[in-house]
Amino acid sequence: LEHRMLYEQVRDLRTSQIARAHLLWIGHGEIYKDGYRLDIDTENRIKNFVSRGGIVIVSGQDMSNFRRRGVGWIPELLIGDERDEILEFTPTRIGKPLFEHPHHIQSGQIKVDDRWVEWTDKYKLYATTNGGHEAVVLLLPFQAGLYIVTSLKNETQADVQMNQAMMENLLYYSIKWFDQQKHSHLYYMPR
Repeated sequence: LEHRMLYEQVRDLRTSQIARAHLLWIGHGEIYKDGYRLDIDTENRIKNFVSRGGIVIVSGQDMSNFRRRGVGWIPELLIGDERDEILEFTPTRIGKPLFEHPHHIQSGQIKVDDRWVEWTDKYKLYATTNGGHEAVVLLLPFQAGLYIVTSLKNETQADVQMNQAMMENLLYYSIKWFDQQKHSHLYYMPR
C-alpha cells in the first residue's frame, strides 16, 4: 500500500478535530488507568467518528483498578477483566490475514495483558487465548466505520518494541479496509 500518514498526538478528544481524521488510535492505559478517563461527550464523539466511516484502534487496556467494566464508547457490549501478561494467542480463521501482512506474526511474538472476556456476536473474533474464552483481537463494524479492539500491552518501551510489528499490521489492515470503503466525505489530502 502506498500512503503517506500524517499523525497528531491528541490529549483531549473534546477539543481535537477528529472529524478530519481517518483513524483514531487509543493507546494502552487511556481507557482505565488510574480511573476511567473518558466522559460521556468523549464517548459520543468516538461513536460518531466511527459511525461516519472512521476507524478506531484500541491497543490494549489497563484493568488493574476495575474489573469487568463495559466500554461506553463502543455501541455493543464489551467487558474486560484483569489478566496476567502472556505472549500466547491463537488467530481465528478469519483473523489469520491480520497476522500475515506486512509482518508474519506467530504466537509468542506479541505481548498481551488484560483481556476482553465478554462480547456480543456482532464482533468478529480475530485472535483468542485461554481456549477461545478471552479475546486478543476483536473487530466491530459499526455503521460506516470499524472498531479494532486489542489486548496488546504497550505500557513500557520494551512492550512497544515487542508489539511494533503487530501495530504495523493493524495500521496496514486499517488502511486496506478504509481504501475498500471509498469514503468521500472524510478529510483526505491528495498526494
